[in-house]
Amino acid sequence: MTERQGGPQVRRAIVSGSAFEERIGYARAVVDGDRVHVSGTTGFDYAS
Repeated sequence: MTERQGGPQVRRAIVSGSAFEERIGYARAVVDGDRVHVSGTTGFDYAS
């Protein structure tokens, strides 16, 4: 979690455990106070 400067609000990343999340710091969504920021996601074929 990353604390926002100037206030007590905390950002919380919503992740699924994908290898991409750890490798590049990707998060499917971020909860920031009373807001939720959702990223675009697509399917990925891990077998190929």
